[in-house]
Amino acid sequence: MYPSEFAGSDYQVAAQQYAFPTVKLSYTFGGPITEQPLLLNSQLIREFIEPVFDDFMEHYEEFHIILLNHGFRVLGHCPIGKGGLNSCVADARLVLQAAILSNASKVVLVHNHPSGSLRPSEPDRNLTRNLSQALQLVNIKVIDHLILTRDGYYSFADNGEPSLF
Repeated sequence: MYPSEFAGSDYQVAAQQYAFPTVKLSYTFGGPITEQPLLLNSQLIREFIEPVFDDFMEHYEEFHIILLNHGFRVLGHCPIGKGGLNSCVADARLVLQAAILSNASKVVLVHNHPSGSLRPSEPDRNLTRNLSQALQLVNIKVIDHLILTRDGYYSFADNGEPSLF
C-alpha cells in the first residue's frame, strides 16, 4: 500500500507498520495580514530586519529572507544560512522551500557584512542573480537584496542593480 491510500489515524498506524518516512512542513502566521508590517522601500525593510542581526552584526555573516505577499505585507522572515567572518552559504532549495511554504509572492534577500563594508562582492551579485532566477521559476519575485552593517546598509534596488532581479 502507498501512504496516500491511508487516511487520518490510519496513516499514523501505517507509518509505524511500514516504517516509511513522513515529511512535515509547517508555517505559522502571526495574525491578520492587515496588521503585518508594510515594506515599501529599503529603509522600511532595514528597520524591520535590523534588530534580528543586532547581536551578531560584527561577529559572523548570516543570510535571511523576508517573505512578502503581493501587497508588500510581511508574511514572515526566515534565517537561511550562517557563516564565518566573510562568507555565508545560502542554499536556493531552502529559500524556495520557505517562499513556497509561506505562499510568498515577493522575497527580500538580506545579509550582513561583519567587516563593515557596504560594497557588494561579485559572489553577492551572483547569489542575487541565481536566487532571483530560481524563484522566478515559481513566479516569486526578488524585490531587493540588502547588505547590513552597523553603520548603514546597501540596497541593490536603490543602487541601480535591479537587472540582477
